[in-house]
Amino acid sequence: MIEFSDLHRQQDAARPALERRIAAVLAHGRYMLGPEVRELAGHLAAFTGSKHCVMVAIGTDGLLISRMALGTAQRDEVIMTPFTFAATADVVVPLGSGPVFVDVEPDFSKIQAGGVEAKTTHRAKAIMPVSRYGQPADMDVINEVAGRHGGIPVIEDAAQILGATCKGRKSHSLWTLGVASFFPSKALGRYGDRGAILTNDDGLATA
Repeated sequence: MIEFSDLHRQQDAARPALERRIAAVLAHGRYMLGPEVRELAGHLAAFTGSKHCVMVAIGTDGLLISRMALGTAQRDEVIMTPFTFAATADVVVPLGSGPVFVDVEPDFSKIQAGGVEAKTTHRAKAIMPVSRYGQPADMDVINEVAGRHGGIPVIEDAAQILGATCKGRKSHSLWTLGVASFFPSKALGRYGDRGAILTNDDGLATA
């Protein structure tokens, strides 16, 4: 049987470094928001070319907090793809908004950027493309649509593709906000769960 995620093999390859870092955490005893959190946030911001990185408990929280930071109202609409994990839509409904689905492309299952325009109305308060299989959505087309409709914020659900690039720019910094997940099966998995929000917007970083 082939395991979906072979964490033991990962651990064997990096065990000395892992044990040193775990020992350091046990020594200082700051298990919540310790110096390692700030260190990781700094590395992630530099790696993606983002000004700010805000660490969160899980990737789903990153999507939810991003929506909250942008402000919400009843009957808002969020443009997204139906081909995604349930969390992408789950964070929209509790805030009073409704998901508006745009179909995916047949090759890499990315949101059809050309179809976003037709689904964008005056109620649209965010566009949430989902990047999968190492393929970011078409940033230029989606950002142009967002601009034509008054600068609608774009939140990239980029849980699966940390490290991917699009036209020379790293995923997570292509839009208003980019959300990463560190669930063990993700590109940068960890032994537990965490997430991050990346942005170049000073105001949103402190909202």
